[in-house]
Amino acid sequence: MLGCVPEWQNKILLCRRAIEPRLGFWTVPAGFMENGETMEAAAARECYEEALAKVQIGSLLAVVNVTQRVRCT
Repeated sequence: MLGCVPEWQNKILLCRRAIEPRLGFWTVPAGFMENGETMEAAAARECYEEALAKVQIGSLLAVVNVTQRVRCT
């Protein structure tokens, strides 16, 4: 799973989740990569799919390795 942190006029674009998990919570546009897709292309595609925002992907911000599923309440 990957996403991006779109910035415009010194503001960050957030999306309100429309599905579970965490329905109604705010998040950055994110989702899963498709086969053969680069990280940059996937991040840009997910941003467009989730927020109809066309973005230019810059530098890598973070890499997180989640080794077990954690239940959020």
